[in-house]
Amino acid sequence: MKDTVCTSLAWGFLLVLVACTTQVGSTSMDMSVPAECRNDGDCSIGHKCSVGLCVPIPAEPKDMDVLRPGECRTSNDCRNQLLCSTKSNRCVTCYGSGSPLYCEEHLDDYLDSILIGVWGSSANDVWAVGQKNRYQSLIMHWDGKSWAYVDHPEQGPLNHIYGTAPKDIWAVGEKGAVLHYQNGTWDSVAHGRTTLGLKGVWATADHVWAVGALGTVLHLDRGTGVWKMENPTSQTLNTIHGVGDVMWVGGYGGTLLRYEAGWRPTTTTLTPDHSVSGIFASSSTLVWASAFGVNTLKDTGFALKGDGTTFTVLRTQPTNMLFGVWASDPTHVWFVGDGAILRYDAVAWDTVGRNTGRFAGARLYGAWGSGPQDVWTTGGFLIYDLAFWWHAAILHHPL
Repeated sequence: MKDTVCTSLAWGFLLVLVACTTQVGSTSMDMSVPAECRNDGDCSIGHKCSVGLCVPIPAEPKDMDVLRPGECRTSNDCRNQLLCSTKSNRCVTCYGSGSPLYCEEHLDDYLDSILIGVWGSSANDVWAVGQKNRYQSLIMHWDGKSWAYVDHPEQGPLNHIYGTAPKDIWAVGEKGAVLHYQNGTWDSVAHGRTTLGLKGVWATADHVWAVGALGTVLHLDRGTGVWKMENPTSQTLNTIHGVGDVMWVGGYGGTLLRYEAGWRPTTTTLTPDHSVSGIFASSSTLVWASAFGVNTLKDTGFALKGDGTTFTVLRTQPTNMLFGVWASDPTHVWFVGDGAILRYDAVAWDTVGRNTGRFAGARLYGAWGSGPQDVWTTGGFLIYDLAFWWHAAILHHPL
């Protein structure tokens, strides 16, 4: 039989404490000894009755205590020479030897899809855009652990993405499509200026610029909310990037223009058989560009470096067209393209080429990173199954 004895303890004249002890017969319970019980109702919260004694209820297993298919703690949990990503805790395919490795985030639900543009505000906030089912838009988001599809107004295929802040992001695509992300949602933007395809976008706190077919340049003055359009060239423009009030655009016909209160040509060795595909401005006097060849230069890639007004070819890639470029600093520059990732350290090059498994069929368009040890590149793997299909691809360096 259990008895409870309570003793009142006075503390000054403001507070009275009541101390209670539970006794079995005339002996106080020793809390270090498990209490006796007939059923679970005799035990305290978090305990159950087992063989006449109250014992702790085991904690529920954590998510990673029981691995789901494809999940891992270490590479020992992975099969078929896959490695364990410490970012997503999933088994991933990696390309290259030694360091750096570039590891594929598997997107099994995105057959007949391709991701073209990539941009992020931090290591845990990365966006990628492209197309799915050949004619529909696709927006994906990385939250630091996994990639997920994000709802948005259907606009047709998207080609590029850029932002000034986590809640100020722009995407452009075919038929003049412009989308803006703010307040947690994507909205379509009616500019009423063109229905031609837009290939690149760049923005500041005061302006938004987009470039595309037949030399189209769209400009939004964010102070007035007015969109304007001009055509500084008749060549299709593929890419745009800048620093402050200076920017560069590039495209077909070897076009590489500089804008600073007006359009000016740059000095290059490019010919009409070159097409500038990517631009990244580290500063107003250090600008990188990627290009690919057409006609007589077909299937050839080119990596360029410039001081803002003059550009020279750093490297010619004979069998790999190059489509994108990103730099974290002058000694960490990435160029990506057809079955190739090139990293330049201001002296030498690291290369992942066409001869590495499924990577042989990869076409990579976009590159972005939060730093030299956290770089993403997007594109697609070419798969042949009665017809040619693109399977959306995202590669990440490092694990």
